[in-house]
Amino acid sequence: MVEHKAINGLDLSIVRVESPRVCYVLLPGGLMNDGAGFLEEAAFRYQASMVVVSGMNWNDDLTPWPADPVFKREKSFGGKAVGFLKILEDDIMPETERFLGLTHPVPQQEQCPVERYLVGVSLSGLFALWSAHRSDLFAGIASISGSFWYPQFEDWVLTHDLSNAVRKVFISLGDREKDTRNRAMASVEVNTVSIVSHLRTAAADVDYRLEEGTTHFSPIIPRLDAALDSLLGSADSR
Repeated sequence: MVEHKAINGLDLSIVRVESPRVCYVLLPGGLMNDGAGFLEEAAFRYQASMVVVSGMNWNDDLTPWPADPVFKREKSFGGKAVGFLKILEDDIMPETERFLGLTHPVPQQEQCPVERYLVGVSLSGLFALWSAHRSDLFAGIASISGSFWYPQFEDWVLTHDLSNAVRKVFISLGDREKDTRNRAMASVEVNTVSIVSHLRTAAADVDYRLEEGTTHFSPIIPRLDAALDSLLGSADSR
């Protein structure tokens, strides 16, 4: 059963299972309107509570620093990811995990009884990888069609260390995403390959998939399922 909560102005759709594993999925509002059945099935198949978070300011809360818009007549990117990550760590995760009957450790604890995963698409995929460098609270992250075209992001990843807490990184990209007239966004595949190579050189366990015939994060459910399978594995395989 999907349960709904509102925390700090954000909308949460939660499927709980008896497990210390919690997967937080950052999605645009409405993207999973037809995915309630998938969330329930995935939670029990992967033995992890699923928490879909929406309602954030997409262009501001998920970007690590301000940047100009990539299309005319669009708003600039606000670069407020630091504040949004703090909301996740200080408000969303503690209250959600109390709701799930789990305890929330302080970030400095070495042994964490809750095993957390963070999954994002597009700009939230960018945010997920950025967070994996800034937070020690995630065991794994997934970026589906992450916006790695974002100005200076590739350079930033190449000069910062992934958290030691992160055991697995899943990155996927549609093979048609680079085929755009927008010069900035056309760099996404080259930048993604560079980032994957760097992470692997740094000894990270990275599962990278270039998906044939796929545009920007569509269709979402099979791509989300591939990410969950890579991070969590099926219950039968453990």
